[in-house]
Amino acid sequence: MKKIQNYIFLAIKGVVYIYLPAIVLLSIFYCFVLGRGFALSWNLLFFYPLIIAISIVSNYRKKTMEIGIEDFTQMEVYIEKASWEIVDKSEDGLLVKPTFDFPFRMIIEDTVSLKYIEKGVFLEGPRYYVDNMGKNLKGQSTLWTERFTKIGVGIIIVLLVLIPISDDLGVRWEINKYRHNKFVENVEVIDFESVEVLGNSIMNTNNYGLAVENEKYIFYIKDHFSLIRVDKDFNNEKVLIQRSGGNGLASLNIVGDWIYYTAGQELNRMSIDGSKNEIIYKSSYLQDVNMKNNWIYFINFLDEFNLYRMDLNGRDLEKFLDVYASDISIYDGRIIFSHIKDDKYYVESINLDGSHRRLEFEDKADNLIKLGEYYYYIGENYGLYRRDIDENIEQDLLVDGQVSSYALVNDKIFYSLFSEEEGYPGNGVYHVELDGSSNTSIMEMQRIEGFAVVGDWLLFNSENAQYESSLNKMNLITGEIEVVE
Repeated sequence: MKKIQNYIFLAIKGVVYIYLPAIVLLSIFYCFVLGRGFALSWNLLFFYPLIIAISIVSNYRKKTMEIGIEDFTQMEVYIEKASWEIVDKSEDGLLVKPTFDFPFRMIIEDTVSLKYIEKGVFLEGPRYYVDNMGKNLKGQSTLWTERFTKIGVGIIIVLLVLIPISDDLGVRWEINKYRHNKFVENVEVIDFESVEVLGNSIMNTNNYGLAVENEKYIFYIKDHFSLIRVDKDFNNEKVLIQRSGGNGLASLNIVGDWIYYTAGQELNRMSIDGSKNEIIYKSSYLQDVNMKNNWIYFINFLDEFNLYRMDLNGRDLEKFLDVYASDISIYDGRIIFSHIKDDKYYVESINLDGSHRRLEFEDKADNLIKLGEYYYYIGENYGLYRRDIDENIEQDLLVDGQVSSYALVNDKIFYSLFSEEEGYPGNGVYHVELDGSSNTSIMEMQRIEGFAVVGDWLLFNSENAQYESSLNKMNLITGEIEVVE
C-alpha cells in the first residue's frame, strides 16, 4: 500500500512541478506572442499529464541494488570525481546526490544511500540514480548516458510544448494535407464538367446520407455495411458493397456515373455498376459532405471542425474557412454554416468562392434546411425550430421535445425523438405540419436514424427489442410502411 502511495505522490509531483508550469508558460506565450487565448485540448488535459506521470514514476521509483567493492577508499574518490556530491559520510556508508539531471533532481528526493556490507555496498534511492551509481562503481562511465538524458529531456520538453502549438496553428494538418496531395497524384482524373446529377439533397446529407438517387436508380446503405442499388420501385436489387464489419458506410453522393461514400476516415468513389472502386481521400473523418460545381465541401473532424474543400478528384485540398463548424448546407450558390465562437452560436453564409460573408442569425442550429421563406433546424435543447429568413424576429418552436433527426417531405415534417437509452439516435416516428400543428405519432419504432427521401419513399433505420436492425421504407403517397428485405 505504501509503495502505491509513493507512486501516486511521485506522479502528482511530476504533474504539479513540470506539467502545470509548462501550461502557464504556454498561456503566456499565446497571450503575449500570438495575441489570443490558449484552449486546453483533451490531449493537454489527459494525455500529456499521463505521459509525465508514467515517466516520473518509471524513472524515479525506489530501487535497491548490491555492488561488490574491494577498496572503499578508492570508491569515495571516484564518486567525488564523477557527477555526484557527497552530502553525508558515516562509518556505515555515504549519502550522495547527483549534480546532473536538472530539473528533475529539484523536485524529487534525489539522494542515494550507500551502506557498507561485506565485500560491497547496498544502494537505495531513485531508480535512475541507483542505476547510474551502479555503473560508476563498476568502473563504467555514465557521461554519455547523462548527456543523452539531458538531450532527451530537452527534446521531450520541446515536443510537449511544440505539439499543442503546432496542432493549434494547423502545422500537423499541413503535413497531412501534403501527404494527401501526394497520395491523390495516383488517383485517376475524371472530367465531371458536363454531369447533370451532382451530390445529394441537403436533407439526406443532414441525416448521414443513407440514400441517394439519380434518374434511373436508388442507392441505399443497409445494416451500415452494405451498399445496394435498386430501380425506382425497389426491384432488381444489385449489391455493390457487402462487408461483415469494419468502418460503416455513410454520406452517399452521386456525381454522374459515380457514387461517392465515406468509410471511416476515407472518402471513396465507385462506378454505379460496381466495376470500379477507389479511395480519393483518407486523412480524417468527413462530416456534412456537400457537393457543388466541381467541389466537395465538408467539415474536417480532425482539424478543429474547420470547413474544407477539394475537387471531385480529391485534388486541391484546402481549408476553406477557419471556424468551429457544426453544420453546413449549400443553397443558391452560398454555403450556410453553423459555428461556435467564444461560447456563442452563429449561423452565417458565404459565397462558394469565399467572398461576401455575412451573419444570418445568432442561434444554435444543426441540420439546417432552407425551405421557402423559412429556415428549419434543431436548436437549443434539441427542439425543432423555424425562423423567418428575412425578418429579424424570434424563432418558432415547432416540436418541444428532444428531436434526434427530421425530414421535410411535401407539407409535413417527419421526425424522431431522442431515446432515454444512451447511445441510440431516437424512438418513434412522428409527423407535424410545417407550422408545428397536428403533431401525430405514426409508429412506435425503436432506435430510429437516417431519414432519407428518394423518389416516392421515406427510408429510415430502426432496431427491434433483440437489437436486430432493419431498413424501413414509407410510401409517401399511401403512407404504408414496410421493411426492405
